[in-house]
Amino acid sequence: MKWVKDYIGIPFRFQGRDRRGLDCYGLVVLVYREQLGIELPDYITRYGPEPTRYTLEDTYRTALLDPRWTLQNRPRIGDVVLLRVFGLPIHCGVFVGQHTMLNTRIDVASCLERLDGFQWRDRVVGYFRYEE
Repeated sequence: MKWVKDYIGIPFRFQGRDRRGLDCYGLVVLVYREQLGIELPDYITRYGPEPTRYTLEDTYRTALLDPRWTLQNRPRIGDVVLLRVFGLPIHCGVFVGQHTMLNTRIDVASCLERLDGFQWRDRVVGYFRYEE
């Protein structure tokens, strides 16, 4: 998993989709593009320039209706982990194994975080895999 270190430290930026800055889904888009050769739908226009928790929830719920996203019983490296914040499924990261995800959020540049730690352990909605 040498590739993971290449994504640590990228700054947070709303609607960011490149190395100048990323939001949580932008990190997923970049990893899928560079590591898996998959161009994911970008969804920026769905949640607008100043997303709220409700526009984000609607965006994720709509995206998961796409049959190319499938819920996984056993995650593997590269799967997207969907997480609840404020009780809503509005955050995501990239599963990198051993209860760890590659993640970015408003107050933190992209980093590794434990999914079994206090902050995230009760917030995992599920792991999803995108298959073309």
